[in-house]
Amino acid sequence: MIDTERKYVVLLVEDSPDHAFLIKRAILAVIQDLNFLWAKDGAEAIELILKRGLKPDLILLDIKMPRMNGFEVLEILKNNKETNYIPIVILSTSANEKDVSRAYLLGTNCYITKPVEIADFQSKLRSIPLYWLRTNTTPSFSEF
Repeated sequence: MIDTERKYVVLLVEDSPDHAFLIKRAILAVIQDLNFLWAKDGAEAIELILKRGLKPDLILLDIKMPRMNGFEVLEILKNNKETNYIPIVILSTSANEKDVSRAYLLGTNCYITKPVEIADFQSKLRSIPLYWLRTNTTPSFSEF
């Protein structure tokens, strides 16, 4: 059963403050009533999720970041039985086929290349919460 009354939690893992601002603004333009959290790198995201117990409904993950990159985060979360079903959407400037293939091999649910034009970027971003939070159904943590 989909609970349309609960407040969703979206975790953005992104090292660029400018990209984080644009992403947050585009996502909140579609679904205002959610908890939008920002981790500035992969190590901070892993700390929030595995050590502090954050259970996001959706993770938006950049690949190229300091300390711990997105591939490392993806591999850790998808190999953990308590987090492997959380939808993870890669948002990257890289359109390199090796990066796309690696992300899918590690278990990403979606790979979106960040367009150069802000309007194109915002358009792509607005489709994410509608699909992953309103259309897609994932199990709740209480079922495990």
